[in-house]
Parts: sequence; C-alpha cells; structure tokens
Amino acid sequence: KKKQSELEKAKNQSLLNLDTEKSTGEKVYYDDKNKAYTQNVQNTQSIRDYMAKNNLLQSGESVDALLRSKSDLSNNVGRVNDNERTFNNSINSRRTGLNNDYLSNLASAKSDYEAQKQKDIMAYEEQLRQEALASARSSYGGGSGGGGSSSGGSSADDYDITRSNIRNEIMY
Repeated sequence: KKKQSELEKAKNQSLLNLDTEKSTGEKVYYDDKNKAYTQNVQNTQSIRDYMAKNNLLQSGESVDALLRSKSDLSNNVGRVNDNERTFNNSINSRRTGLNNDYLSNLASAKSDYEAQKQKDIMAYEEQLRQEALASARSSYGGGSGGGGSSSGGSSADDYDITRSNIRNEIMY
C-alpha cells in the first residue's frame, strides 16, 4: 500500500506538471494566432494605404496584394495550428507513458511484494522446522541419562530414535 501510494503520488504530480505545461502551451499558441491575425490586419491596412496613395485601389495589383496577405495569414495560422497539434500529441503521448509507467511500476511492486512474502513464509516454515528439530533433540537428549557409548558419538539406534522423535514432533 505504501509503495502504491508513493507511485500514485509521483504519477499525479507528473500529470499535474503536464497539465501546467499544456496550459502554458495553449496560451503561447493562442498568442501566436493573435499575432498572426494582428500582423494580417496591419499588412492589409498597409496594402490599402499604399494602393490609395498611388490611386491603385481599383487595379488588379490591389486584389493580388490582398490575396497574398490572406494567403500569408492562412499559412501562418496553419503553421501555428500544426505546432499546437504536435505539442498536444506530445503531451498526450507523455500522459499515456506516465500512466503506463505507473501501471508497470505498480505491477512490479506487487510482484516484488509477493516474492518477498513467499520468502518470508518459507523462512518462517524453516524456522518452525528448526525449532521442532531442536525440541525433538532436546526431548531425546534429556531422557537418555548420558548413554553408555564409549565412542562419544551417536549409534545407529540413537539416530533412528531421534529421527522418529523428529517425525512425530513435525507431524504434531
């Protein structure tokens, strides 16, 4: 739960950072579009002023100049829109990557947890086995009165009795 909480907190912080970056980007592209429209208005006014000053308002040159101005506006706005689309796609890809990384890290953490849990269970079972073995040995050693063997080691009969006691203790 702690690792999941940490991963979720990191993911949410990263997503919040992406939202902030997207908001900032949207403002930049909005400003860029406004600049393009403002520039177009200024260019159109300059063309009209030039044409009026030179008595060319009714000529084909004024129409061509105004059409070029409109074309420039379309190109500039199209370029801004393309940049904005690329930016948004990048943000969305990074968002998807963050979510996928979160899910992957969460699955990895759960897998690590399960593996550690399995190791702990096995260690606990081994500890119980060792305690049962020690208990069986102590119960066998306490009732023998010291044994009569001069060799100082265990005989085969002692081994079989100990083994039997251990089995009984484990089964118990």
